[in-house]
Amino acid sequence: MENILPTALGDFGLTYDYFMDLTPKQWAYYVKGRQQREERQMQMLAWVTAHVMNASGNMKQPITVDMLLGRQKSVGVKPTHVDFKELNKWVSR
Repeated sequence: MENILPTALGDFGLTYDYFMDLTPKQWAYYVKGRQQREERQMQMLAWVTAHVMNASGNMKQPITVDMLLGRQKSVGVKPTHVDFKELNKWVSR
């Protein structure tokens, strides 16, 4: 209880009375829901970051969300080179 109380009151913003009224199962659901929300936030942040990094043109290989989250190694992915002069000629036809 001593270890959980600072998390409940500080990080989660619960009141003491509300926390004390929770059952252990309700607390477990609360913690699981909080973890899932933080995972979704990290996923969204990695998605935006990957797009910005790839759009910058400074990366030697495309960056993926999985790479940023440490789920995938960057081995074997080759960049795609786009020749914009050739593309403009082709589109202008």
